[in-house]
Amino acid sequence: GRIRPGATSGAVVGHIDLYPTLLDLLGLPAPAGQLMDGRSYAGVLTSSAPFTREAFFNYFPHGRNGGGVWVRAGDWKLIQSFETDTFELYNLAEDPGEKTNLASAKPEVLKRLEAQLEAWQQATDAPVDFALNPDYAD
Repeated sequence: GRIRPGATSGAVVGHIDLYPTLLDLLGLPAPAGQLMDGRSYAGVLTSSAPFTREAFFNYFPHGRNGGGVWVRAGDWKLIQSFETDTFELYNLAEDPGEKTNLASAKPEVLKRLEAQLEAWQQATDAPVDFALNPDYAD
């Protein structure tokens, strides 16, 4: 009875936010000393508090395309490929299907989001330089 059926929100949340949200909704404290990357969005679900986030990061170091990382900040999403060290930039409000790469057309946005990625990678000590495994088969 605390979450309104059919409610929607534009809040950007992800998998890392699920655990702190469940703890919050259940009224349970996080275990002492446990580090959490995510934030509770219980307030969004119960309409009791706004949820804002400057940026949301997703790190996938090992993948079919060599792995990478992406950041979502507002309407913008920047994807960095580790294997090719290339960037893809999308305006999700105008292009939710990520069909038009704007990396070369919007260098100021690319630079701002790239700086956010670098700061996040340094703050989290996320490795970005991987030797490819020659024994890996798709």
